Amino acid sequence: MGPFIYGTLLSSYFVPMEESPWTCDLRNGKPGDLQDPQVASNDGCTDELTDDGTGDDDTDGDSLAAYLETVTRYEAIIGNSKNKRDPEILKMMYNLALAYRRLRQLTAAVAILKDMLETLREVSGADDLSLTAMGALGRISLERGDIQYGISVLQGELESRRKIQGDDHPDTLNAMHDLGEAYYRDGMLKEAANIEHECLERSWRIFGPAHLDTLVTAESLLHTLGGLGRINEIEDITRGFADAGVTIN
Repeated sequence: MGPFIYGTLLSSYFVPMEESPWTCDLRNGKPGDLQDPQVASNDGCTDELTDDGTGDDDTDGDSLAAYLETVTRYEAIIGNSKNKRDPEILKMMYNLALAYRRLRQLTAAVAILKDMLETLREVSGADDLSLTAMGALGRISLERGDIQYGISVLQGELESRRKIQGDDHPDTLNAMHDLGEAYYRDGMLKEAANIEHECLERSWRIFGPAHLDTLVTAESLLHTLGGLGRINEIEDITRGFADAGVTIN
């Protein structure tokens, strides 16, 4: 099993910053879009730093130095801010946490996300940014080895997304997958299978059997069922896809 983003495979978890007096001139210490040190341009503006959510650390030495520079500048901007409740500062905190994660500074990333969520609860409740931050906190906690805490956070994220966005929303389906992965990592295979079953049924109905989201969900479920020795269910699922003209591994 692996992290999977419904509808936006291998896309960025990063939150885009709003256009404002804060433009993309990070080299001069101004807030703006989070910069990708790997593709810095001559004018001081770059594309967004992206995180594919895989947990892979493929950053080379030069990129690490650039990420460190990015983190240093963002820390200065946030630290000098007089209004920690400013929506742009909160988004910047989220992006800074993900930059720390890319540097494998997971404890720092977790601390920033917790601080950010505490502020968000005071100013906005369970909005989209807070739900996104909850998901990131859960996933990074898992990477850090804090499995039980990560599971509890992901459970809270899924419960909130069900209430706010509905069971069939792509972000809710993604939260289901993340929680299923967390259960699997903790050896809770029955719980993982249950949530993956639901995720597959909804994905099949919403996207269809041939959609990549559905196929990845099915593969995760088949892997979990294999660990449980539930061969008959594996055969039933495989047959169902075959009847729909789709081959799965």
